[in-house]
Amino acid sequence: MEEAIFAATGITDDLDSQAEIAASLIGMPFDIVHAEVKKTARAVTRSPTTRVIAGEQGALRSVVVERRAVRRFGNDKRL
Repeated sequence: MEEAIFAATGITDDLDSQAEIAASLIGMPFDIVHAEVKKTARAVTRSPTTRVIAGEQGALRSVVVERRAVRRFGNDKRL
């Protein structure tokens, strides 16, 4: 189920669509998969994403990617 949810997460950001895709991939009921998708989404929003990148000569280093919400105001004319 984890792999199906991971694949669905890569396709869309909508939780309902993710659950529908994952359920169709593994042949499980939508309700069960939807509950797991919600749990996964909550866990992902709590912690930043960590990626391990191989540098020169195989040295590993971690990179933390955090999403920040961009606030735009109605009178902001910049693009």
